[in-house]
Amino acid sequence: MALPTGSPAGSRTRRPLTLDSIVRSALVGLFVVLMIVFILGPLLWLGVRAFAGNWTFPNLLPDDWTLRWWQVVVNDGALGIAVQNSLFFAPLTVLVSSIICLPAAYAFARFDFPGRRFFLISLFATNAFPKMGLFVTLAALFYALNLMNTVLESSWCTC
Repeated sequence: MALPTGSPAGSRTRRPLTLDSIVRSALVGLFVVLMIVFILGPLLWLGVRAFAGNWTFPNLLPDDWTLRWWQVVVNDGALGIAVQNSLFFAPLTVLVSSIICLPAAYAFARFDFPGRRFFLISLFATNAFPKMGLFVTLAALFYALNLMNTVLESSWCTC
């Protein structure tokens, strides 16, 4: 009985390395490294800064390390209230958003109704621009109506 010739089952033949494939691989690798630095860099800086006491410019690491900042945060009397409000309003916001958004998403996906295209475009248009101007305007409105640090303001801002 003769054995089949050729490559064994499941093995792959490698393509020869060309300048184009090397450059492409290098560009992909560079892009991945830049994205990692872009995403993890600020988080790493924030983590180091949370324990830094004094940090002068030319040094890459802080001159001394401290837990003083954590003591300030833990000893703040408003921390407990803020955590309590977060634990109350976050699930409430998820529940209300789910009750409203899931049926709406189903309707947009399954049904063709008058104004569907307009509503979809308006939905995407609101997410196309930075919301900083909206936040500044809302803050000014809440200050003008004396709604800052109230339940109404907290529930509106979490939505």
